[in-house]
Amino acid sequence: MKTQDSTFQQVFQELFKPEETAKENNLLYAADNDWQEGIYLFISFDLANSTLFKSRHMSLWPGFVSAFYKCVAESFGVGRYRFNKQGESFADDYIAELYVKGGFHLWKLVGDEVLLYHKVISKEELYNTIKFIDGERKKIISNTITKCLEIKDNSIDSTEQGREAEKNIYKQYFDLKTTVWLANCAGNEENVSLQRPNMVYDSTVLNNESETSEKHIDFLGPDIDEGFRLCSYAEKGQMLVSPKLVRLLLMAFEKDQDKLNVFNWNFKIVNYVSMKGIWEHRAYPLIMFCQTEAKSTGALQVWQDQFEYDAFETSLLYVNIDKYRSKFFQDGRFSVLNLQNIYKDIVREKEMNNLLEDFLKQEEVLKNSGLKKKWKAEKFEFHISCLCYDNEKEKVWITNHETHGWSFGCVQVNQNDEYYKHVEQVYESKYNLKIKLDENNPMLSFYTARRTPLQGGIILGVVLLVDEVTYLEPKTGVDAKWVTLEEVNALAMDSSIKKLNEFSLIIEKMTEVIQRKKSEAILC
Repeated sequence: MKTQDSTFQQVFQELFKPEETAKENNLLYAADNDWQEGIYLFISFDLANSTLFKSRHMSLWPGFVSAFYKCVAESFGVGRYRFNKQGESFADDYIAELYVKGGFHLWKLVGDEVLLYHKVISKEELYNTIKFIDGERKKIISNTITKCLEIKDNSIDSTEQGREAEKNIYKQYFDLKTTVWLANCAGNEENVSLQRPNMVYDSTVLNNESETSEKHIDFLGPDIDEGFRLCSYAEKGQMLVSPKLVRLLLMAFEKDQDKLNVFNWNFKIVNYVSMKGIWEHRAYPLIMFCQTEAKSTGALQVWQDQFEYDAFETSLLYVNIDKYRSKFFQDGRFSVLNLQNIYKDIVREKEMNNLLEDFLKQEEVLKNSGLKKKWKAEKFEFHISCLCYDNEKEKVWITNHETHGWSFGCVQVNQNDEYYKHVEQVYESKYNLKIKLDENNPMLSFYTARRTPLQGGIILGVVLLVDEVTYLEPKTGVDAKWVTLEEVNALAMDSSIKKLNEFSLIIEKMTEVIQRKKSEAILC
């Protein structure tokens, strides 16, 4: 732990190292040696029209791509954004399960493409993960546009008309191409076999140990190559899923006819292509995912709505839907139930049986690990409390909290690039305090607290000294006041008055910092 004189920024970064926090919470990461072997899901999010946009709007593309990366990370709780998800109350258990084994991880960034991976937990979670990815991908572009427009320096101009024009430019060009596939991976090159033909590769072996302390894993093998080949057929606004993934789902739920019926409506083979080096150049099924419980003409409309108006001329994925229309849903060539015959014809039934066997073994191990209970048992919050001191009037702002008595106010934050700004905004709107906050604000104290049993969870907080504050009267309805140093010291010493834990020590530390600053100012 850093000393109290360290900057908040340094300590904040130390506290939120994903690897260390995961170990403390008993969360397993795919990068851990014991868990490298297994079945992984891979997701590719690729920006459509990015090259064209760069050539025509050079000044705008860096901000958009950067915002795109962040939106994907936020949507899927990747890396430091995983802790944004930890405090959420999930509506469905399966979404919580997505994070219990370490959740989604960043695999790599390739130009305008973001690649994620996720270790599969169970057959139910696998299908629900597909639905989750589908729901999130539909929001990423709009969220990216919103994030871009929030950054004034990135706008054409700050007027409402100018921002609307910029928004329309983004909407005109950008869309998302999504591909999802699956691979059975050995933990290292020595264990690669016909049953596990892919491998997890630790690329940190290429660096000196002194240069990096983090693992950077890569995935290599025929299923990885197949996934990248499939990515090249993805189209804007659509989501392609590998036949191996869909076939595994069908096999895992072979005794559940209701699920099989749902799969047959939501996954469709929309076309066949020959891909270099894949399936001996035999016809490879392009499978799209589209959530619909509708039948006949209703289903057709839902699928047609996935495409833009000129798809009949340009889309390889739409051509058969447009050609056969309602008959498309009755034609066995386009049903994923036909994958059983396809895998038989290409002599890959044993490969799929091996995959199912490993999948069920992995499901049993992960389901019985008990980590889901541990995840749900602990919620984690980070709070910033600002002790506001007015230099001119030499007064301290305090507020009376209904739970812990006299304190300095606080704001719950998640780790992101704008937490200082967020705290400033909340203090102004909540307390009528205009403050200036950055990484140079001295830390006065750390504190921890556990919420009531009903709420559950742990609070980790930090108290920062803010001496750049505009003196305003407390907001109406807030029990708060400005007090002199003598008054706040008297309050700190009065044991009969309810106040924040460590209140006396915080005030003592504040006094030391203020006196040191005054001395330094005189010397200057």
